Amino acid sequence: MRHGACRRRHNRDSAWARLPYREGEILSRDGHCRAFDAESTGTVFASGVGVVVLRRLEDAIADGDHIRAVILGSAINNDGARKVGYLAPSVEGQAEVIEEALAFADVTADDISYVEAHARERWLATRSR
Repeated sequence: MRHGACRRRHNRDSAWARLPYREGEILSRDGHCRAFDAESTGTVFASGVGVVVLRRLEDAIADGDHIRAVILGSAINNDGARKVGYLAPSVEGQAEVIEEALAFADVTADDISYVEAHARERWLATRSR
């Protein structure tokens, strides 16, 4: 890290010392995260927390819990050398894991009404096509 960033961190001036931008890496050039925006150049470090409570469906129904969603299936992958780079999987790898999750859940793509997603830098999304 640059000397100034180290000093700010040492003095607790910021939760995260500003790291230098390096082309092709994950950090934002201007310190702003712009998800799904053509002006995006990367991410920023931040802190936060979220909680998801998972219960068996039959237990939640029996206890009268408010059910916000039901997870029918999931899948993970690591397509190794086929991936576009450190920050993105290959198109084929993405298609395979989606097909696996749909099959596990016994649903078709037409059955899906909501997709949770994360954004990439525009240059990376363009490169992966």
